[in-house]
Amino acid sequence: MKILVTGGSGTLGTDLIPILIKGGHNIYAPDEKELDITIDDSVAIAVKKIAPEIIIHCAAYTDVDGCEKDPKLAIKVNQAGTAALAYEARQAQAQLIYLSTDCVFSDEPSYLTGEQKCIGEDAITYPISAYGKSKEGGERFVQCWLRHNYMIIRTSWLFGKNGKCFPKTIIEAARAGKPLKVVCDQIGRPTYTQDLSQVILDLINKDAKGIFHVQNSGPEVSWFDFAKAILLQAGIGAQVESISTADWKKMHPDSAPRPSYSVFDLGKINRLGIAMRDWEDALSEYLSEIKNLKGGEIK
Repeated sequence: MKILVTGGSGTLGTDLIPILIKGGHNIYAPDEKELDITIDDSVAIAVKKIAPEIIIHCAAYTDVDGCEKDPKLAIKVNQAGTAALAYEARQAQAQLIYLSTDCVFSDEPSYLTGEQKCIGEDAITYPISAYGKSKEGGERFVQCWLRHNYMIIRTSWLFGKNGKCFPKTIIEAARAGKPLKVVCDQIGRPTYTQDLSQVILDLINKDAKGIFHVQNSGPEVSWFDFAKAILLQAGIGAQVESISTADWKKMHPDSAPRPSYSVFDLGKINRLGIAMRDWEDALSEYLSEIKNLKGGEIK
């Protein structure tokens, strides 16, 4: 298929594009000069020129704290930009695949009742940050304009070898001898960009539609425990201090609120025959990849 990818130079896009090409698809990944999602005419011209069958929308303003400081920019990029792309996708009769986030959910998982342990696709969204609100707004425009010809893929705690991510930040801080204080009361599961990219390809090949939750499997983990696992696998003996979200907020009063629980129910993709590997195995592969990129040493 002819696929247009926005945000092709980002953390996800740089892993996604080679996987899509290997899967036999024709990929178009214009840069910001060719396709600026914040300018309606730019979106219209690019979509009409490329005439894609599928649009994968990876481009976003993902700095959660930055969005809190500048919510208008978050809305402009993540909501209005997505609305323009969704409209043009409808005009082109193209399917839109929108990458969304766990931040569309609340910090208190009141929607989890009884024996339900994970967040399903039908859970009620209730974002508590400017970033989450802007991404939820994007979801609503996708559903409004595309009706049934869309996929919304929510993911969480994304890490990959290109761009900024939590494992890279922890390793760099530890190597620099900086004190490591990491919150222990936000629980979730990480997602490796290579694995997410493969799932996107699999869902395309299955002609899937609707909302899907995608993250690596394995035990639920706090950011604190994730940091310890990163340092252990990387062979770095730095110490990590466990702190509460409340204490972190005192230290960083301008930081945005995050969901306290981001563990997804993966049953929907599992029923399509798609299985996610354990996040610890994915982390091991990631560390090997960046070790190779750095010439044999994790830096």
